[in-house]
Amino acid sequence: MSCATMLNTTKLFRRGIALATKTQSNRHVGKFNQPPQKLWKETNLSICSGRGRIIPFAQLSRELSKQPLRLKKMPTDYPLLTGSDHWKRKIRTMFKAVDTTGQGYITKESMELTAKRAAQYLDLNEEQAENHMNLRLDIWRKFVSRGSDDNIRTSENEFVQNHLLTFNDSKIRENLADYLAVEFISIDADADGYISPREHAAYFYGIGIPTEYSKPMFDIMDTNKDGLISQEEFQQAQEEFWLTEDENNIYNEFHGPLVD
Repeated sequence: MSCATMLNTTKLFRRGIALATKTQSNRHVGKFNQPPQKLWKETNLSICSGRGRIIPFAQLSRELSKQPLRLKKMPTDYPLLTGSDHWKRKIRTMFKAVDTTGQGYITKESMELTAKRAAQYLDLNEEQAENHMNLRLDIWRKFVSRGSDDNIRTSENEFVQNHLLTFNDSKIRENLADYLAVEFISIDADADGYISPREHAAYFYGIGIPTEYSKPMFDIMDTNKDGLISQEEFQQAQEEFWLTEDENNIYNEFHGPLVD
């Protein structure tokens, strides 16, 4: 692969790492810590500098400029989850979406299929599809397998319990914004810094949610009504979905209509 080609197909990583490099300053302006290096090492990828050099992600993250993300609330501002029936319903909704085989378990292959489906929807080229796959597998390792053997199978009950433990872990909450940023980067396929309606529909298609449900959720997240979802808008919606237990929260259907 040429350096020029790699630049074109992985510029989303430049922006993603740059956006995820701040520390929290106060409850109104969120500034992210540098993402854990392991998160990027797991992708086993490097990208090119403007001078044609191949730069590992860990090194690149130290070279990028730092711009704060402005969020209404940071993950540490939310109270600990109690694991209410409503919250479990949201997590079960996500489980059933990612259980692409319908066997009652989520596996690495399940996550790979979500990436392949989204890449197909967006007609990504081979290199772009590979990058997208690596990002989806990062999410798998951080929130599903939790660093265990990639060959494990996760049941619905395990999936719910794992997420409850994960999101109530104080150390994880401190860096949660870094991890959640990967989702935005993977969806923003053209790397323009925003999620378009088509990119969001591809995300729903990838995780097995009918695309007809994409527009209503897109419109809720698009708080400034500019027809695009920014990093801040998407990140706030994610936090509201994962970290709240309010049955009337507008982001409850972040992953589509809730299951019974």
